[in-house]
Amino acid sequence: MVTVFSYVPAIIAIFNREKIDENTLIIIKLIFVIGTWFFVITALVFIVVYCIVILKRSIHNIKNCEGDVFKEIDRYKKSW
Repeated sequence: MVTVFSYVPAIIAIFNREKIDENTLIIIKLIFVIGTWFFVITALVFIVVYCIVILKRSIHNIKNCEGDVFKEIDRYKKSW
């Protein structure tokens, strides 16, 4: 949502560049850059947390696998 609020003023500023004061353009560019970085950092944090959750589930499933299929695999592994 923050990114939308940073893109809208940037698009308006692009089309009305001649009518807007230079200081206002700098502020709009700063808001755009901050919004973009916020979006990128948020996406990276989400991906890292999601990967950690997947790894935690995988490790938990590997530790608790006592099914017949895994016993069969272990039998081949021991005979190898």
